[in-house]
Amino acid sequence: MRSSAAASSHAAAAEAATQAFHAEPGETAGTAIDAVIAGVLALAARHAGVMLGCGTILLGGTGEGSLVIDARARQPGLGAARPRGFTDAASIPDAARIAAPSLPAALTLAHAGRGNRTRTALLRTGVAAAQAVGKVTKTDEARVESLRAFGREGGGFLRAGPIRDALLEVSARSLGGTLTRDDLDAIRPEIAQARKIDVEARQWAVVPWARALGAHEELEPQTITGDVAIVAACDAFGAVAIASVLLPKLVKAVGETGLSVPLLARPVMRGVARDPAGAPLPMPAPIGVAHGRSFEGGKSELGGVDLALGLGGEGDLEALFDDVARRLSVAGAPIDDVIAAKRAGEETEPLGVAAGVLIDARGRGRALADPRRRS
Repeated sequence: MRSSAAASSHAAAAEAATQAFHAEPGETAGTAIDAVIAGVLALAARHAGVMLGCGTILLGGTGEGSLVIDARARQPGLGAARPRGFTDAASIPDAARIAAPSLPAALTLAHAGRGNRTRTALLRTGVAAAQAVGKVTKTDEARVESLRAFGREGGGFLRAGPIRDALLEVSARSLGGTLTRDDLDAIRPEIAQARKIDVEARQWAVVPWARALGAHEELEPQTITGDVAIVAACDAFGAVAIASVLLPKLVKAVGETGLSVPLLARPVMRGVARDPAGAPLPMPAPIGVAHGRSFEGGKSELGGVDLALGLGGEGDLEALFDDVARRLSVAGAPIDDVIAAKRAGEETEPLGVAAGVLIDARGRGRALADPRRRS
């Protein structure tokens, strides 16, 4: 008998993801991707800079192989002439750092064909969980109304309407911005095959551009200002989904929408080659989905997906994920002990803020939740 489970590095997202499995009248039970989307929407209701930001979604056990949906923000400037450029960092306005957000379209793509519950139902679940952990202010109410536009229109809410207009207004060229209508119209999240790496008793599927599990030398660290949040889920259909989403520290309010946009773009500097418009911008992806491996009679046999894990917080999370994943790949490793492990030589700082789901041999899911998870 298979069962569902969900976890997050943030309490509101964990509650939303768990509740997403419970169908409303006329709907079937929620899937793993329903749960993850509800969790992300809870984060978006709690934090103004999430919905117009960035992240990564990793899927497994769906019959499609291990897939990555790229929700990284894109460098702006499509269809526009190169601006003159800034001469020093002190002269760079916020507008010049506004990028094209891919997260709304990526959530829509992930949900299509993989979700059972409607986006509006998932939004209600996410907002209810977010409101349960804090007071609702007028700004929050405006934010929720903007999120309802996503519930109705999906990623298309950035192709027309007041949110699009407000975003273009705060990033106007007259303010030093380079975001264009073409940037927003061109947003097309990409689906890629995950990178698979054998580590002792597990085979991990990780994000191709992530610096983890052997990619330290070939990839640069994905540094960014903000807190990475994790939402993970497994469902009764055997699917697993996990997302890492940025809770940014540096943001610009987008009019009266209740939303803010992270300051992620690389400004054009005078005398320096311009970053290509449309190029993905750095976003840590300290997440992975693993298949268990058994060894009998001298032969190795790969089983089904049995673990999804992510590390939230700040710092070099991909390197920390590498460490935790390797520990969890030792045959017989006590998973709960590893999740709670301290870094060598440190008495007070555990390894990141862990969240994930574990699936046993009978398909029963169990949440792996770090007790330090945030609201």
